[in-house]
Amino acid sequence: MTKHDKVIYSLIAVMGIVILSLSAWIVLMKVDFDKKAQGGTNVINIQSNTNLEVGNTNSSNLSNLNTNGNIATTDKGVTYITPEKLGDLSLFKSGYFVGDAPVAYYLIARLDSGSQIILVVAPPEDPSGDIYLRFLKTNGKYYFLPKYSPGISADTEPADFLANYNVSTFVDEQSVFTQLDSPDSITLDGGAVLRKSWQQTTLDQLGDYKEVANSPYGSILEEKTNADANSEIGVRVLYLKHADNLVTQYRLKFPFVNDDKGLQFALQNNEAVTSYIAQLSASCGNRDGLSYALKSDIASRIVKSEKTTTNEDLYKIKSSDDPLLKEIYNFYKIGREQASVSYDDFAKLNPVFIYRDFFNDYQIFLSADYGALAECGKPVVYLYPEKDMNVSVKVAADITKSEPIYGNGWSVFAKPNGQIISDGKAYPYLFWEGQGQKYPEINSGFIVKKENLSNTI
Repeated sequence: MTKHDKVIYSLIAVMGIVILSLSAWIVLMKVDFDKKAQGGTNVINIQSNTNLEVGNTNSSNLSNLNTNGNIATTDKGVTYITPEKLGDLSLFKSGYFVGDAPVAYYLIARLDSGSQIILVVAPPEDPSGDIYLRFLKTNGKYYFLPKYSPGISADTEPADFLANYNVSTFVDEQSVFTQLDSPDSITLDGGAVLRKSWQQTTLDQLGDYKEVANSPYGSILEEKTNADANSEIGVRVLYLKHADNLVTQYRLKFPFVNDDKGLQFALQNNEAVTSYIAQLSASCGNRDGLSYALKSDIASRIVKSEKTTTNEDLYKIKSSDDPLLKEIYNFYKIGREQASVSYDDFAKLNPVFIYRDFFNDYQIFLSADYGALAECGKPVVYLYPEKDMNVSVKVAADITKSEPIYGNGWSVFAKPNGQIISDGKAYPYLFWEGQGQKYPEINSGFIVKKENLSNTI
């Protein structure tokens, strides 16, 4: 190499250092500008195309630092642990959440970078259950993870959520934790597709369950229940198990069923598209499961009847005297003081299809025309008296579960702020579930804008 060449290479090296230094200065200026532009708020908006790689570049211990100060991490370098109960982290101002249970904090994962993932369990504001939120703790700061927090609805802006919940923290919308994710759909080996349902709970809240499949996001669990030992119909619920022992409910997508909530499918015999229901249970609390034929001899009691336009076999019940058909008829009678269709006519119509699904269960589809009229009720009762007073409340239903205990009706002490006292314990509402009876016809009312809801109630 000549002396002239060395000079040229030296100049190139110097120019490279200058460019890198200038880039770093621009990044630092951008961080400062972003913080000023936010007017002192704690919300950090993530920009996925401005990450800088820092720390150990080994793939098992890789972290990415965003230019506005946010940590972005994948599951590599994350060690999930059995949730460890922590003390009060005071991320929420006391007294905000409705309910008498305190906000609980759990350590659920450690990152090789030294960061931690925290699970927050807040008391429920309605009968749907506890509120689950996840945070990333790094460098002494807490970053809210909206993507992995089922306590926040998909259409809620994280900044609005934090403002409403009085959280003093930051927002991280970029970090990727696959083992905490609950995508809208999951495709299993073999092609079966699961669609996310509405409920998330903890593993210890399930009854008897077993693992039936694996996915990139975690194990797929199956929970089966039935009303009693003599029942012909069971209810199956599928869950995705997350690394921190939360579980999210999913439903199997049938190949021949449209994506809308009404189960509609067409038959190859050109029969008109018909609406069916696939949940035959008069019990609340079955977690939106699908009904299936429970008895092991069901295969000998059905016969191939039709094919769907997607070439799926559908079966009919052979005998009009079959106990499964009789139990389905009893489901049809729910909410009808007098059934308009006799059992003999119902058996002749046989408005039931049975389908053997991906998990080899025989799913039951009943024509929506013969569904129960009042499957169940699960409301809550709020009390807002003008002054402190004793209140007696009764509902027109056969109560199967209540809080506080319903007995022959609630006798409670109510306050104008909505607090209800029963046997020395405070409640935000009176909760019940059970079989509804005849409800009054409602033919008038009024609409309240979302922004006026709190003041109105």
